[in-house]
Amino acid sequence: MVHHDHGFCTEVTPECPVSATTYGYYPNLAVNSFFIGLFGVCCLGQIVIGTTRRTWTYLVALTIGCFGEAVGYGGRIIMVSPSLSIHE
Repeated sequence: MVHHDHGFCTEVTPECPVSATTYGYYPNLAVNSFFIGLFGVCCLGQIVIGTTRRTWTYLVALTIGCFGEAVGYGGRIIMVSPSLSIHE
């Protein structure tokens, strides 16, 4: 597959197709929202379980991981809606 440099595109146009975006497709809003909720619940669960079991290193590692996943899916939601973009 040949990669063409489209420069900085602020919206999908014939000159800037979806295939030239970061993921090559439109992220699905519903699925990404679900995963934010799922990883948010997992993050809270890890805090509760890690605190009650006093497994501090494990608690920190999994909490940071779950939080990072939720932030990543939040970024995909921002990519779906140009009105949420900070480039304005």
